[in-house]
Amino acid sequence: MKANKRKRSSLFTMLIWHYIFFSLTVAFVLGSLYSIAYMKADEIFKYPQVDDLITHKQAVLEGDYSQVTVEKFLGKGGYIEILNQNLKTVYQSDKSKPMGVYTQGEIDCIPTYMGNDYVLIDEYVTTSGKQKLLMTYESAYDEDSKGYVLLDEDLNVITSSKPQSKTKYTERELEYLTGTFSSEYDVWKHPYQDGHTLLIFSPSIRDEDIDRYYTIIRGVNYIFIIFYILMVILFVYWLNRKVKKPLNLLNTAIGSFSNGQKEVIIDYQGPNEFVEICENFNEMSIQLSESEARRQELEQEKQKMLADISHDLKTPITVIQGYSKAICDGLVKEEQLEQYLTTIYHKATGLTQLINNFYEYSKLEHPEFKLNLEKWDVCEYMRAYLAEKYDEVELSGFMLDIDIPDEPLMCEIDPLQLRRVFENIMVNAMKHNPIGTTLYVTIKKQDKDIQIILADDGIGIPTHLVSTLFEPFIVGDDSRNNKQGSGLGLAISKRIIEAHNGSIQLATKPTVPYHTEFRIQMPYLKKP
Repeated sequence: MKANKRKRSSLFTMLIWHYIFFSLTVAFVLGSLYSIAYMKADEIFKYPQVDDLITHKQAVLEGDYSQVTVEKFLGKGGYIEILNQNLKTVYQSDKSKPMGVYTQGEIDCIPTYMGNDYVLIDEYVTTSGKQKLLMTYESAYDEDSKGYVLLDEDLNVITSSKPQSKTKYTERELEYLTGTFSSEYDVWKHPYQDGHTLLIFSPSIRDEDIDRYYTIIRGVNYIFIIFYILMVILFVYWLNRKVKKPLNLLNTAIGSFSNGQKEVIIDYQGPNEFVEICENFNEMSIQLSESEARRQELEQEKQKMLADISHDLKTPITVIQGYSKAICDGLVKEEQLEQYLTTIYHKATGLTQLINNFYEYSKLEHPEFKLNLEKWDVCEYMRAYLAEKYDEVELSGFMLDIDIPDEPLMCEIDPLQLRRVFENIMVNAMKHNPIGTTLYVTIKKQDKDIQIILADDGIGIPTHLVSTLFEPFIVGDDSRNNKQGSGLGLAISKRIIEAHNGSIQLATKPTVPYHTEFRIQMPYLKKP
């Protein structure tokens, strides 16, 4: 089964993308929750939009105070007062509040909105038991604004780091300076150039508001933790499904396979790593199925071979047994005795040859069988073999046509076993062809191989036997009762050639003038 070549994502890439999605989702939810918390905090801590309030300067100067929507800028409960040049209140947005009365000193002590200066108060007692107050002026940007003023217990100025005309402070002025005038409001001022002064009373942040804010923050944290845990659980659940799905498919397939189902195929699409595992399993399943089919085929061949062996052994043994019994019982006449004994001898000789062939075939099939390889010039080896065979061929009424090159062609061969191959083919050619048939022997060099051709121009081999010719107990005559030979010769030859890392085949279209052509390929061994 070929692997599917379409593009798939790997498990690592998929995990990276899902982890990125997981992280972005968590970040988005976290940002959303804290944005909600910020909006809630903005509702709780309504910071005064004094800048927007101040932009209504023209409406203030024209006395059109109705255009100044104070609550929008200062939040619920906030209000303003507008003082003229004489510090008289000309407008107060919240009529429920008492009308303010201010002195110039008090106005001077109210901090200016967006001012950079602030005052720190330190209270201490001298060694003589007198109470002192130290007011320290700090500035975020202006070093010249920094300084201090030392007050006694009656708030009289004792000394100052800068010259000033003020010699005494009132309690209310000190409260305005330190921002302790009111626990409900923060007070600022904004002077206009025409002499009007805008006093801004913005609601102070209360402890309960801070508690509400921290309650919201805790709630956001709890919601995020719960959401994060749920996301982790979902991520683990998704990962578990992605991993367990192919494993479950594999487990089911293995179970089906172990229960006898053949060629179990897994259809899975997903991460590349798991797809490869499933495809490898499918290939293994197909190979095992094919192997099982081949095993059953071999088992059938084995049963057939045993039946053939039994038949081939039974026939001569039956003849030998019958003829021997007849002789022992005195049923054979004197003039027939020699004929009976000759028949018994020939049957015993054939039986011995059949057993020897079967032994050789079984020995070649044994996994521990090894050739005794030697380096030989195949051309010289073939000449020596044909020289020994020549008289036999000629006396049998056959002719030899030999084409062997003079150039040495080296191979690693087992001389005894290779002789058996040539002998089987030559003997079959003389056994199954009429007298006068020419036997051809040719050797050629082809790339990295040596080709040995053993052919004849006899009657040829029946077409229906070509595909099974090298199987055991296949002979030229379909009738097993009339055939000659054991049918193991070519099967033995095939095993021997394959043990030499070569191949042997019967040409389906023999070269003219051949009618039967065996082609043997042997690995060529270069000369050192």
